[in-house]
Amino acid sequence: MGLRALLDAAIPPHGNDQVPVVDTLILLIYNLTLGKDPLYELPQWVDSIDRRVIGYQALTPERFTDDRFARALDRLYQAIVNEEDARVCTDISAEACQYVPRNFFLIAICQTLSNLGDHLANPKTVLAWLLGFGSALQLVLIPWVREAAWILTSIAILLALLGWASSRYFVRFDGETLSFGFRHWSKSLKLGELQSVRPERIGLWTFGGAGWRLRPGKIAYVRWFGPAVAIRAPDREYWFSCRDPDRLKDALVHAGVPAADPNV
Repeated sequence: MGLRALLDAAIPPHGNDQVPVVDTLILLIYNLTLGKDPLYELPQWVDSIDRRVIGYQALTPERFTDDRFARALDRLYQAIVNEEDARVCTDISAEACQYVPRNFFLIAICQTLSNLGDHLANPKTVLAWLLGFGSALQLVLIPWVREAAWILTSIAILLALLGWASSRYFVRFDGETLSFGFRHWSKSLKLGELQSVRPERIGLWTFGGAGWRLRPGKIAYVRWFGPAVAIRAPDREYWFSCRDPDRLKDALVHAGVPAADPNV
């Protein structure tokens, strides 16, 4: 993967470093992969491995203290958030690089929540004791608790994106083009494409909910349940919520669009 070369480029060594910061970070990555020991136990872990794997035969384990690992992480953090040339995102534009610190913290939060779920489901913690009265209940709930942290995070992000995308709803007619829909789910029809118009009402079960709805021969943009307009186009029929459907219908009829029977 070229991880060492990437870290070398992002974190240049200092002249007074007895052990390069990159080697300390590589050791930390090994530990995260193998066992994820706490920071204060890392010196004992380093003492238990063969340090020749990183090319240092003469180093004593005392040089890899928890303080050294903490300083290495601080150097890595500074390289990530630094806005100068020492940042790790030199290969992307400055505009894209400004999102790197935010993404770093989002990933850290998701990882923290995932680890929290792992610890709650660990047999060494209180969950197994609380659920010890029923092994069947334990088998059912523990996998859910393990995955609940990242599932809830993903659902929250998805709901936020959907809320942002549907936060702006509009209906516009400028005499030549009729446009309607949400911020990123909208439709525009030229006047010549409009075959008929009629006022309608959209109920809860008309299209099975709100938002962008698809039915055979129909597409609906449902912002609320109530007054709406139905437009017949060459390919299908379009329904969309409208506060004053009669006014829009009159404007379209005045522009030459035939009025359809509301009962059709």
